[in-house]
Amino acid sequence: MLRVRLQDLASHNFLMICSALTAMTRLLNSETAPTVVHLILGLLNHQREVVRKKAVIALTRCWRCSRESLEGATVPLRRILCDRNPSVMAVSLSLFLEMSQVALLLESCSNHPPSELHLTRLVPARVALDDR
Repeated sequence: MLRVRLQDLASHNFLMICSALTAMTRLLNSETAPTVVHLILGLLNHQREVVRKKAVIALTRCWRCSRESLEGATVPLRRILCDRNPSVMAVSLSLFLEMSQVALLLESCSNHPPSELHLTRLVPARVALDDR
């Protein structure tokens, strides 16, 4: 069934592409997501806004299944964030919001402080004030 949907993604009919993208959001799992990401990324440049919107929704599903699948896709995702259609921008904004929340959660769960905080610089200043 997934093979048929992959063939529908290459169709010239935008309704077939939309139905394939909708079905893909239900059929994708952690094994199949990395294999179809490049096809979905190609649809971000489609002339129809509904196809671009459904492509971002399918990419969100790919990212939820396998976070590593979208590692090299920052340039197309940033470009689609500035799309001329507000509905496409809103969907891509929700994807970025979800990605940033997970990144912040992972950073806060680690035992290491963020790289912006240089605690080694603060400690000597405090020690110098205590020595007076």
